[in-house]
Amino acid sequence: MRKIVFVTDIDLSKETGTGISLYMKNLLENINAEKIVVGKNKPDKNYFKAHRFVSIDAESNYKFLFELFCLDKSFIPDDAVIVFQRPDFCSAFLNVSNKKIITVHGNPAEIIKKKKGRATFLIYKILEKIGFFISDKIIFIDSDTKKKYGISSSVIPPGIDTDLFFAKKKKRSKIKTLLYVGRIEKEKNVDKIIKEFEGIVNKDYRLIVIGKGRQRIDSSDKRVRIISGVAHDRIPDFMNRADALVLMSDSEGVPTVILEALSSGTPVLARDVGDVSKLVVDGATGYITEFGEIEENFNKILEKKDWVKECVKKAKEYSWDKIAKRLEKAYFEK
Repeated sequence: MRKIVFVTDIDLSKETGTGISLYMKNLLENINAEKIVVGKNKPDKNYFKAHRFVSIDAESNYKFLFELFCLDKSFIPDDAVIVFQRPDFCSAFLNVSNKKIITVHGNPAEIIKKKKGRATFLIYKILEKIGFFISDKIIFIDSDTKKKYGISSSVIPPGIDTDLFFAKKKKRSKIKTLLYVGRIEKEKNVDKIIKEFEGIVNKDYRLIVIGKGRQRIDSSDKRVRIISGVAHDRIPDFMNRADALVLMSDSEGVPTVILEALSSGTPVLARDVGDVSKLVVDGATGYITEFGEIEENFNKILEKKDWVKECVKKAKEYSWDKIAKRLEKAYFEK
């Protein structure tokens, strides 16, 4: 049986339902191979499915990276492919002869520079460069990031679980709901979404914000509801009840949350970052939207009665069975 080792900085003990954690969950369920996962902390084996886990006790990515350098790598089968979910992690496997593949989720360098400062950024860039140099293949999840890096590589986006997210018959309601689902972080601009929504005078509109993060948000507007700690398997209900999803991030790749909305038949308002414009097509699956345009474009969505067909059609292009086949070919081809 084919063997693969995934190296990721996600906390294996937590079910987050977002980002790389969700990507890894679906990857492990859909890739046909013997899977070993190297990650943070003791795994929740009901959420992450693998043949073996190698747990590293680390609170931060810096500690995790340090422990990767120190890790006894004799557990890695000689014929296994190693797939890294960040370029710098690959640098810790310099003396390992196995085939090495890097998956690039967005642009880690930009995020590190903004959050951690120039010194940490420069150290990261050195390790990133080493990782790229010793890797056998690089996979970007979006074409925009690939273009910024200027590296010859593959682009394979994340997939969507169409068994979990599917369109149900929409119930007509006087109350019209705009939904945000995701991390509450500065770069997601959730505070700005709330502020702009508070300026909308229509009393029949409401905004639901679902997520957790380091940024504190609140609102005195009774039409705004902020919810944290929602299990991922409950998100489809919110998606199906919403009239539109809103995502106004400063940067994205191929946002899984947009795929989840489209697969539920729900149109999307989102900024034109990363590969968002490949998913959000004006008048078909939603509207590309900048700040100052949320109310206008939400009104356009409400004027059109049926978005389901085009939204679901677009989401099916990214079903996990299709994406897994592309990844398996990239991982195991000679």
